[in-house]
Amino acid sequence: MTLAHRFAIEDAFAGILDDLHVAAVMEHRRAIRRPLTAHAAKLLAAQFARCFNPNEAADEMILRGWQGFKPEWVRDRDMTRPPSAHARQSVGNPMIDALARMQ
Repeated sequence: MTLAHRFAIEDAFAGILDDLHVAAVMEHRRAIRRPLTAHAAKLLAAQFARCFNPNEAADEMILRGWQGFKPEWVRDRDMTRPPSAHARQSVGNPMIDALARMQ
């Protein structure tokens, strides 16, 4: 991979994935013998950008061994939606947690 090609791929993910995840996606694609082109990186970045947490989406792609990603593939997970304003952190005490849910 030339330096110009690497920069083109990094530019495609700029502002969408952090540097660690850009490197992880590039390494993953190289490991599954499907190296990224600059155009493929732009398409993949656009799919990650549709998720509330693009870095988590990249992790999901890598974990499942996928060559690409679409948010619809993980619709069951809350990856594509922001956390609910009413969601509360559990304190670990079942009684307190039950009272918090009643409010």
